[in-house]
Amino acid sequence: MVNKMQSQQHVIADEEFNEDLIMHCWNGVKEQVQRVIAFNKSQGVSNPDTYIGYIYADGSPLPMSVRKNKRFWESITHKRSGKPITINSLLESGRISDMEKDLFGTDKQWPRIELVSMTRVKDISGQEYLMRFMNGIGLSEIGAIVTASLNDCDFTRKVPVFPDVAKLPNGTDVKVPVVGSGEFSYETSPMIFTTPFTKENVQATINKYPPYEEGHGKINYTLKKQGITNEAAVSSLEEFINADFDETFERLRAPAPQININSKDLVSYVKIDRESRTQHKQYS
Repeated sequence: MVNKMQSQQHVIADEEFNEDLIMHCWNGVKEQVQRVIAFNKSQGVSNPDTYIGYIYADGSPLPMSVRKNKRFWESITHKRSGKPITINSLLESGRISDMEKDLFGTDKQWPRIELVSMTRVKDISGQEYLMRFMNGIGLSEIGAIVTASLNDCDFTRKVPVFPDVAKLPNGTDVKVPVVGSGEFSYETSPMIFTTPFTKENVQATINKYPPYEEGHGKINYTLKKQGITNEAAVSSLEEFINADFDETFERLRAPAPQININSKDLVSYVKIDRESRTQHKQYS
């Protein structure tokens, strides 16, 4: 299941600011759940939905991060048409005046995404992926600015699946996969990365999304190795794209060299330094 999901790799050049992008992570989760349901149907199970656990089953409450993304999208789209709210659509509907339109400026797109940082991730298999930390910015139907962190557009969450046995109406036992509950574990469940790290994907991100305005035009670049807590900050876009991952990661995380001086050497150094200063004053 994981391999199939990873093969559906995300191409940033084709990316659009729409609901699919905002709900990217949850959509990947639902795809995994649907494959489990389809498999159980193929086994002859008459009620495959009963093998889907809480949070993942239809009708369950959405996880907190999913609710946040859903609320953001709903707040920046027109309720009737479902289209994103723009300055022009607010003006045409009489929600804002010409004067208010001028206050928003003419140099910004609504809605839009601003880029905060990018992380180059190396997973335990040695594959490299791109993770972007972005902010979505849009307008509500009364012209208020609405923002949300969009940090899960490059991965989905792994659905917990374990094997079980189901009994068919004719009494036959068949093996079925069961999706466990995600009530307390969804937000920390393993990531399945979906955006490969390539020069093209990095460059497409830079071209499509301006830097986060409050970051004063600066984009942060980091390296992260799966299984290691600390990340390593990279100084430039060129190094982020072209550097050898392992060599750079180890170099940046290496502790600074220490100079150890014992007390006897320190006393001797202070004495020599004092004598040197005294002689310098005499000759001056």
